[in-house]
This record gives sequence, structure tokens and C-alpha cells, in this order.
Amino acid sequence: MLFIHGRRKPFPFHSAAWAEALARQPGCRVEAFDTGHWVMVGAPERFHAVVRDWLLAP
Repeated sequence: MLFIHGRRKPFPFHSAAWAEALARQPGCRVEAFDTGHWVMVGAPERFHAVVRDWLLAP
């Protein structure tokens, strides 16, 4: 699972503990962007790079 979220989102849907536990799972990745809710709009180049890298990972 790839979980991408914005740090400046006013109401997060997850806890820090949940994100840390997810990041420890094999094949999972958590990325926090310095954006609001719409990370793909706030940081499109980084968003596409992270998604592409995750999809291409073995």
C-alpha cells in the first residue's frame, strides 16, 4: 500500500501511530507532503515521482 498525505491538511484521516505501523509493513510506503489535502495538485511532480517509483519497485 502506498499512503500519501498532506501535512497541512486541517483534519487528518489517520494517526501518526497508524502511519508508522503501515510504513513498517513489507511493500508499504508512507509519504508526507508539505501540502494540504490535494497532494497531487500541491506537488504534482513529486506526487508522480513517488507513485511511479512505488509502482516500479520489486
